[in-house]
Amino acid sequence: AKHVGALRESVEEMSKSLGTSSTGLAEGLYQVISAFGDSAESVKILETNARAAKAGLSTVAEAVDLTSAVTKGYGDATAEAVSKVSDLAFTAVKLGQTTFPELAASMGRVVPLAAELKVSQEELFAVMATGTGVTGKASEVSTQLRGILQSILAPTADLTELLQDQGLESGRAALKQRGLVGTLQLIVEQSKKAGQPLQKFVSSIEGQTLALALAGSQADTYGTKLDAMRNALGATDAAFKKQTEGQSKLSQSWDEVRSALSDVATDLGEKLTPALTKLVNEQLKPLTEKLGALVDGFGKLPGPVQQTTIALGGLGIVLGPLLLGLGKIIQALVKFGPLVRTL
Repeated sequence: AKHVGALRESVEEMSKSLGTSSTGLAEGLYQVISAFGDSAESVKILETNARAAKAGLSTVAEAVDLTSAVTKGYGDATAEAVSKVSDLAFTAVKLGQTTFPELAASMGRVVPLAAELKVSQEELFAVMATGTGVTGKASEVSTQLRGILQSILAPTADLTELLQDQGLESGRAALKQRGLVGTLQLIVEQSKKAGQPLQKFVSSIEGQTLALALAGSQADTYGTKLDAMRNALGATDAAFKKQTEGQSKLSQSWDEVRSALSDVATDLGEKLTPALTKLVNEQLKPLTEKLGALVDGFGKLPGPVQQTTIALGGLGIVLGPLLLGLGKIIQALVKFGPLVRTL
């Protein structure tokens, strides 16, 4: 309970400072703990993802999906690693034709293969920055890259022979020695020299599209963006600052006020809950039970007795005080209604 209380305080403070709803942060914290486990770095990881979400116009959950997919896939899920992935993602958004949510939804399908083949995170995001808007959207580029990596991981007989002719034992060796794009340039060049279709070496049709672009017209662009990835430190902070200062300052101020009011409403709701509970348990429930008993008893009376009672107004005399009390309680609840809905 003490630990949960500390986490709650951190979420409330973060909500006020970032202008992000405490509800969204609480959901993000759940995602963080689910993805990374509960540790001393949970709050720090949450803050990185919250800042990323704010700057990238996404939800905290989407940010966690992206950073957890990459960091866990590469075997380093520390707060520092999360911050690095966030910086790389924003650099990819800045240099490519994609968005943070699109990257979040796409990276999971290619990270496991990239990590297995020791493709660096910088190379991975440089490909996304280069390919998006050229060979497709983020989801398409990630599928294309997966096709390339699958061909390198399990090469065809033709690709194995090609690599061995170049003194390379395997696709892994080629990636280690030449890098991703250098390996693709070698494959495309040799396939052209041999007069063989690229499909003999890269079996994935989607992969061929991206391979031709990276090895040809986009090779220089990729090199420039790869250099940018190697200098991406601080990209998240820069993007966050851009979203919360300057022309966006007013919007940020309103977000902070809205978050503060939401926290006040939550606190007020917690303080009102005991009083509302007492009202329901001590007044409304007994009243409805008595009313129900009277109605049930009336229903068990013989028909002639019921008719006589109604004709003499007896039912109104019996139920009148109860209905009057019930009306007052309903009026009180109606007044509470708008407040309860805001909580």
